[in-house]
Amino acid sequence: MNQHRTHPAGFTLIELLVSIAIALLLILGVNEVFRISSETAGQGQALSTINRDNRAIQNTLTEDFRNLDPVSSDATPTADGPCFIIDSRVVAAFRNARDKAGAADPSDPLHDPKVFANSYPRAGYWNPALINYRSHRVDRLGFFARGLFNRQTVSSGATSFVSPTTGSEAYIWYGHANLPNPSNAYFGPGDPSPANTSNQVASDFFLCREAILLVPNPFDPNFLRPYGGGNGVALAPLGYGSPSNDGTYAVQDSRYDIGQSSIQFFSNLLSTYAAGLPNIPYDPSRPNSPKWWFPLLVSDPRNPYKTPWRFNADPFLTKPAGYTGAKVTPDAMAKASPCLVRGCSQFIVEFAGNFYTKDVNGIMTNAFTPDKDGTLDFSVDFDPSGRPVPNSRHIRWYGFPRDTNGDGIIDYRDVMPLRELLRGAQKADRTPVDDVESVDNLPPPQSTPYTGALPTPNFDYKAVFANPTGVNNTYTAAWGPTSNLPFPKMIRITVAIDDPNGRLGDAQVFEYVFDVQP
Repeated sequence: MNQHRTHPAGFTLIELLVSIAIALLLILGVNEVFRISSETAGQGQALSTINRDNRAIQNTLTEDFRNLDPVSSDATPTADGPCFIIDSRVVAAFRNARDKAGAADPSDPLHDPKVFANSYPRAGYWNPALINYRSHRVDRLGFFARGLFNRQTVSSGATSFVSPTTGSEAYIWYGHANLPNPSNAYFGPGDPSPANTSNQVASDFFLCREAILLVPNPFDPNFLRPYGGGNGVALAPLGYGSPSNDGTYAVQDSRYDIGQSSIQFFSNLLSTYAAGLPNIPYDPSRPNSPKWWFPLLVSDPRNPYKTPWRFNADPFLTKPAGYTGAKVTPDAMAKASPCLVRGCSQFIVEFAGNFYTKDVNGIMTNAFTPDKDGTLDFSVDFDPSGRPVPNSRHIRWYGFPRDTNGDGIIDYRDVMPLRELLRGAQKADRTPVDDVESVDNLPPPQSTPYTGALPTPNFDYKAVFANPTGVNNTYTAAWGPTSNLPFPKMIRITVAIDDPNGRLGDAQVFEYVFDVQP
């Protein structure tokens, strides 16, 4: 009898390889699902954070503008605010670390033909009117307000982190802060210095709000001293370098946010200061002519367009080098208090108002006589034959030139300085419009007043806006002791908030419009 030897069943080599491949595909699929889920959750979290920041900005701005004290003018005869200042500048910066690492030239955010192909007429030049993820508006806004304001800092030696001091008057400042590196050296937004490790890319920019209470006789022992207190600082306690009562800090240090002053006192001080300046007519060839707002905006009046001062802030409550004490101290809390939103890559301030008499098509008929019915300045669209397009009225917004309708040009339908409509126009006392606007290193698209309805090639700011890299273009609109133009009726603030971790495809843009006349 023959016996057959049986062999145990098993996998062949091919079957084993196939099973391994299937297992690997399953693992890769599961990993991909988890990756996509993680990215989606991260994006959702980033959007949630940005929406929360948006609500914080909106609520804060709404309350501050509700309390705003306008500057006296024909439009606001009962107002007594000392001044209202908009200062606009542009800085170049990479969006985030990933953008910098993948850039064509990681040493310069402007050297990228993909980003600036249409605005790079020759080497070393760029177009500051172009706003994108490499070109950022870092405007500043300052005004006075009346309401109930709480002090955010405490005096040196205090054991608590908050102060019971309140005030009914305040000077409010919005803008990007200077941030410290680990060596406690402060840098402005986009500063290209290699030592700037905290404020170089746009997704790390911090938007700040500093509210300095004005109290004639503050109860707290430490405050910002007024002019005449032996310090000799112009426009103290709000001008650059205004010292604290203990002599340790200056206003820009964000250590003390209470000044021994009042709106009336500062208004008188500002008027006296403005009257004492040399009476130099505005001349574009002399951009350094002294102006009353210099102490509130620049740290060196001799070089005002390269030295804008900002508040020094530290949102991360970091320990000073060699410090072994508690991480959260009154000093650290004071430096963190102005910080409002991280990742604010754009902060744009523009204004609208009733600055001249207009016909039914929005074309100016009288430069210095506003419409009696208070109608905002506006423009309408025209068809190729020159006829107005029905229902095409647009509010005219003024400020640093910006393309807002995305048509690739900057003309009367976008944002431009008010001077382009009032250029050459003067009041009966021969006072020019430039007492409110200061536009430096910013070429005009044409030399004659603009009264036409259709855009022309030479009215495109992008076509003439060539400026050497490193030279600041600046725009300032300031109502104060010498202003003769009506106060704005509306302020528009545009904010872009980006995720510092780079989880979103683009920054989220929000726009707020406020009525600023009583």
